[in-house]
Amino acid sequence: MAYHSRAEAYEPYEERLSSFSSPYTPSAEFFSNPASPVQPTRKGAYTSVPVRNISEASTIHPPGRMGTAMENILGRSKSREQQVLWGTKIHWFMPTAMVCLLIAGILGSLGHHFFYASLQGKQAEDQLMKVRYGTVLAYFTKVSLVGSVVLAYRQRIWHTMRQKAITLKGIDHLFAVVEDPTCFASKEIYFKAKLATAMAMATWLIPIASILSPAALTAQLTEVVSPNTTCKVPVLNFTAENTANWREPKKGRFGHSLCFFNTTPPPPRDGPVWFDQPSFVARKLQVLATFSGKPVQIATPCSNHNCTWKASFQAPWYNCTSKKQVEVALEMPKYINYTYDDLAPVGNKIYFASSDAEEYARPQPGYSDAVLDKQGIFENEPAIWFGYVYQTKRLSNDSGVVLPPNSKPPAAWKHEIQRHVMRCELQKASYTVNFSFVNNVQSANVSISDGTTVFTPPAGSSTFKPQDPGYKEFIAYHSLGLLVRGVVHGYVNKTNSSDPPVTSTSLSQSRLLSQETSFTVKNFKDEFQNFFQEIVLTLLSEPFLEIGAYEEVPCRMTRFENIFFYEMQGLWVGYAISAAIALLSITAGGVSIYWNGITSDTLFSKILVTTRNRTLDKLVKQYEGVCLGGDPFPRELEQTQLRFGVIDERETDDDRTKHAAFGTVEETIPILRGDSYKNLAAQGSHYQSSRSWTSGSPRAERYSESFQMDTRYAGPG
Repeated sequence: MAYHSRAEAYEPYEERLSSFSSPYTPSAEFFSNPASPVQPTRKGAYTSVPVRNISEASTIHPPGRMGTAMENILGRSKSREQQVLWGTKIHWFMPTAMVCLLIAGILGSLGHHFFYASLQGKQAEDQLMKVRYGTVLAYFTKVSLVGSVVLAYRQRIWHTMRQKAITLKGIDHLFAVVEDPTCFASKEIYFKAKLATAMAMATWLIPIASILSPAALTAQLTEVVSPNTTCKVPVLNFTAENTANWREPKKGRFGHSLCFFNTTPPPPRDGPVWFDQPSFVARKLQVLATFSGKPVQIATPCSNHNCTWKASFQAPWYNCTSKKQVEVALEMPKYINYTYDDLAPVGNKIYFASSDAEEYARPQPGYSDAVLDKQGIFENEPAIWFGYVYQTKRLSNDSGVVLPPNSKPPAAWKHEIQRHVMRCELQKASYTVNFSFVNNVQSANVSISDGTTVFTPPAGSSTFKPQDPGYKEFIAYHSLGLLVRGVVHGYVNKTNSSDPPVTSTSLSQSRLLSQETSFTVKNFKDEFQNFFQEIVLTLLSEPFLEIGAYEEVPCRMTRFENIFFYEMQGLWVGYAISAAIALLSITAGGVSIYWNGITSDTLFSKILVTTRNRTLDKLVKQYEGVCLGGDPFPRELEQTQLRFGVIDERETDDDRTKHAAFGTVEETIPILRGDSYKNLAAQGSHYQSSRSWTSGSPRAERYSESFQMDTRYAGPG
């Protein structure tokens, strides 16, 4: 509604300022005047404060209340240029600050990205400081982006309050929501300030990016490969035995051969030597491998690293061939005291092993003129014949197999027994070993090829003599074979399923016989060959063997290190969304500045100059004690709807300005961009109704009609 009542001069701002420059101290009459008319009051949770009756005359420079200096300041006339500067010109600082803060935030995010990218793949040293640097960059980015949104938000709420009537409580929430998250509980701001509320929410959500972004850099345990590396690794060279001299060892006085030798008594000192027995070092290495169940580990060639390499050399190997029952009867020499039927369930043996020829005799024929050349001669290299059985899980009476007439009854063996025989020949073979050291634990994968018999006497001869080439190399192979034959020879007897086994072989102490059942392990053929390979690999662990050598081979050296890992997506998802929100916010803020025609903020000074209104004074007077700023605030006053707009107009000979301030919906009209407004209502100005000044201005009429507010909202702000 519009009304055209004429108001008296209203100069509360000058009146208050005059008190600061005057020596006059207000007395009790200043706050309470018995003669003043009775004002309506609202009783509540507020202390009654006498309401001062400001008479019409008291609002116009009371004598002695205003100092001369202040009167001069307030009495100065403002030029048209000054009015335009204050009220209609967009100041450069606010738009520049919004854009600069946005740019600073983007630069901060880029700096954060490049800092983390520079750490990618590097060893994670001084992690705490790196995390601190990242946190500083994240905080700087957050502060900059939130700052740009806050500045834009302030411009937006002024535009909103020009366009819509909002309750006093709603205005409180709009002014405080970027500082107080409880203000989001207000329903009104979602209906009347949707964009501003979204911008306020952004100021609270953008900091989440500063929490997530430092987590984009992690330290992970990663396998790091050393480039272009070689390792000095041990290998075996059995041909070195041919030139080895036990009197002058190659490795100092600690040089060890795999054999002990007999020699002719002096003279001559350098006479021929012949094989006596395997050396103590060879026995030690064989025992270690046999009873540990794995090869003795070599010294790692890649200290503080894991590494893999491949080594190739020639060494002895047992080549085993399975034999059928018919082949056993035809090929097994009479020298062996066992037969196929000695195996259970026909016989009582579950394991046996024997050589098919006589071993090297000890002692050799005595040295004398009659037998000058009979010492150290080899006529063969014995092979090993194995017989062993497997106990299956199938019940013996369900097998459907007709047992031999002289076999044990099925009740003697609860489960079916499978019999096997194989022959193993000592050969010289090519070893290719893929070694791996992981956490200082050795593993090896062995492949064997090109196996040939080790017993290769010179052409035209059936024996190996000490004077023959390759004799010492042969006896080195023979020594290892002899040691293994000493382990596997013998038998294990077991009459039936329930009787305990009777063993007569050292193999019971190895991993080749089950400690639970005394039967051979599964895949005994392959396991025996692997067992012998473990003894050969154990030779590599002894650095003072004459057959030991070292080679430089390519190797892959790795180690696990804590490495910085930068997940770019984890950083940029938060930053990109935050920067986009900030950009949209300052765009909205820039548009608001354009429509407002000025820049502003929510400082006290802006609140001071936009709340000069007699109606507001009257509203406050109705509630005793409210002027002190205490809580709680009157609910009726909170629900009063206000709008920032034009209140009164003044025309003088040289000026035409309008009074803009917060007011009720009925007494305000929209502010037009480009118009100039006074900062202070002049003495004697006319208080106009909301439409009085628009007469004769079609543009103003259109704006006034388009901005009629819906004042039906009466809920809590």
